[in-house]
Amino acid sequence: MSVVPDKWADLPFLAQRSAFEWSAACPSCKDFGHVGRGDPDRFRIFTDGKIRGWCRSCGFQEFADNIQTMSLQDRMEMERERVALANRERIRIQNRIEKLTNDALWKGYHDGMNDAHRKLWRDAGINNDAQDWWDLGYNPSYDYKVGDESYSSPTMTIPFWREDKVVNLQQRLLDPVRKNDKYRFAYNVPSAVFLPEKTRPVGRCLVVEGAKKAMVAWLNLAGDQYGLFDSCVGIPSKSISKRHAAELQSADSFLLCLDPDAVNDGSAIRGAETLGADKVKIVYLPYKIDDLFVDYRATPTQIASFIKDARQVR
Repeated sequence: MSVVPDKWADLPFLAQRSAFEWSAACPSCKDFGHVGRGDPDRFRIFTDGKIRGWCRSCGFQEFADNIQTMSLQDRMEMERERVALANRERIRIQNRIEKLTNDALWKGYHDGMNDAHRKLWRDAGINNDAQDWWDLGYNPSYDYKVGDESYSSPTMTIPFWREDKVVNLQQRLLDPVRKNDKYRFAYNVPSAVFLPEKTRPVGRCLVVEGAKKAMVAWLNLAGDQYGLFDSCVGIPSKSISKRHAAELQSADSFLLCLDPDAVNDGSAIRGAETLGADKVKIVYLPYKIDDLFVDYRATPTQIASFIKDARQVR
């Protein structure tokens, strides 16, 4: 069994992946921008041969002894390992997406809905026609884990579309063990950006936090009547990863409309920097955008006034 060197033994979230591979939070970028329910695992440590580590997120690399001893040949070998591992991960994800597409579970969840299930979506601000457009659904029993404990909950299901193909399936727990831990992505596929129009964002793009908020915002605010934005997306969390930011770069500029806590704790500013601060304006809302429409009965005109007051980051 391989052993992690002392210099990395205290890294947060250290876990063994295979006989000669470990993962942890990165000693350089920590876990900044981490998304998903799993522990951060971006820093990979290889213990076969000359012990070395590299970060899949920021690119940080070093050997266990001293980075200053790394020769050009060492760096080239480490880069070959990085590319090979990235390719294996890409193929793994592609295979999982292909299985998700072929299984088409979302269709059964959608077609099996009765009016009580549809009312859950209507109560969330999403009408029957929109439910059909996105193939939203209901799953009576979804098994999931929190740590080592297993649980089950009914869920509201959300396919993530790219044109006519589903690339992810989100399960929104209706009976979560932890109140703020409601979402799971199927098939162990990485989290994705939700595109209400099923196409890449263009022009001025409204960025909100979560698929449900993107649906509600798009249904109430899209179009020429208000002229607020050309496209809309829902990011998985208030932390915008480089991977998600790259998927949005087809847009020209952004209206970053995250939940109020993301503005207060600095996540909105960090997200703007990731997207490119010179093309981002931050929208300041008193409550979550879907709650404003559904719970507080705000009108589109009222919400539009907040969006028009968005402030340039720099």
